[in-house]
Amino acid sequence: MQALSRSLIEKREKERQNIAYELHEEIAQTLALIKILMDKAAVLPPEKAGPLIGDAMVKFKDLFGRVREFSYDLYPRMLETLGLMHSLLWYFDRYSKKTNIRVCFRHTGLKRKFDPDTSTAAFRIIEEALTNIARHAATDEAKVSVWATQTALRIRVADRGKGFHPSALTAAASTGLLEMRERALMLGGKLKIQSTPGTGTLITVEIPLASDKKDSDIKKRMTCVNLEKKS
Repeated sequence: MQALSRSLIEKREKERQNIAYELHEEIAQTLALIKILMDKAAVLPPEKAGPLIGDAMVKFKDLFGRVREFSYDLYPRMLETLGLMHSLLWYFDRYSKKTNIRVCFRHTGLKRKFDPDTSTAAFRIIEEALTNIARHAATDEAKVSVWATQTALRIRVADRGKGFHPSALTAAASTGLLEMRERALMLGGKLKIQSTPGTGTLITVEIPLASDKKDSDIKKRMTCVNLEKKS
């Protein structure tokens, strides 16, 4: 437990370092460059200032996109506006483009509105599971199934990658899995990990829901996120 607690603290500190680096290296430096370009343009005649202003606008648009992605990484606010299903579709598309791993997504009953804690927990658990697949599984496909009934939200994330022995994980390596389990437990749920070297990994999660809510979507759907071919 001490080793796990230390790993969690180290992970949080690493995340803070990454945020500080992103703010300084990516955002602050780009803003400084934009300021330099605009200062130069301010003392030039219009015909010579135009290219500098155009360059500054290109950098500004790029910076705006980075800030938006940075914000989404910290907290996907679309969970509040678009709901869990559309937020997951957005994330799978982004994930596939970055990792070249196809995500096959099956879902049932996700058109209903979930409470913020449940939506956030489900999103983060799936996000962490797919991040682990990209880092360790050595596979080109992941399968995610999410279905909701009146009483529970259930999640399955599976791959046919390298697999591992759960009992052989070190404290540092199991930090992500521990956080996933903690998110489920905080909502009265449970998480199970099944994996064997050479056969892949299966993560199943069950989170209880208020029984008085009705499903608004009872039809099963499947979406495979298409990859853009990389040159």
